Amino acid sequence: MNWLVFALVAWVVLGMEVGLRDAFQIGTGGIAPSFLMVLVVFVSLWARPTALLGAALVLGVLMDLVHQVPTTDGETAVIVGPWALGCAGGAYAVLSCRTMMFRRHPITAGILAAIAGTVASAIVVALLRVRSSYDGLVFGSAASELWPRLASAAYTGVVAVPMSFVLHRLGVLLGFRRQMEAAGGRRD
Repeated sequence: MNWLVFALVAWVVLGMEVGLRDAFQIGTGGIAPSFLMVLVVFVSLWARPTALLGAALVLGVLMDLVHQVPTTDGETAVIVGPWALGCAGGAYAVLSCRTMMFRRHPITAGILAAIAGTVASAIVVALLRVRSSYDGLVFGSAASELWPRLASAAYTGVVAVPMSFVLHRLGVLLGFRRQMEAAGGRRD
């Protein structure tokens, strides 16, 4: 994997996450796609497992920096860790499914983005729920927090389909040429 190109792509996708997330939001419930999760899924489809974990953790830390958590004193806190571990869990879910999928198909990216987003959301909600029990975080019940996140995971799957066309073009620059050529006409 070419880490310099990955850093540039992650920077652009982080800009999309910050700049477009509110524009794509449905209603006031916080249901919005995660562009960084789509990049996690794309890298999970093509990268070697050792590079995949590092990339998922980096993208997860970026998500931790973007998604702030309200506190009891009216402020917001940046907690590094929940999304990093959630993205690692989502990347592992994609890694375990990728041998059964047509990696180049855009629908594959959509389905796996919804799965990875669901796994990551469950991990994030569990970690933040535990932390809110002893820290000053404002965090509702697990069910009330999980519902908008699961809807966002499904929405991320929808957004992943058109994004996969662009990301597949960047696959060669990211260093996935050999894997993409091997997956050319057969199911990988």
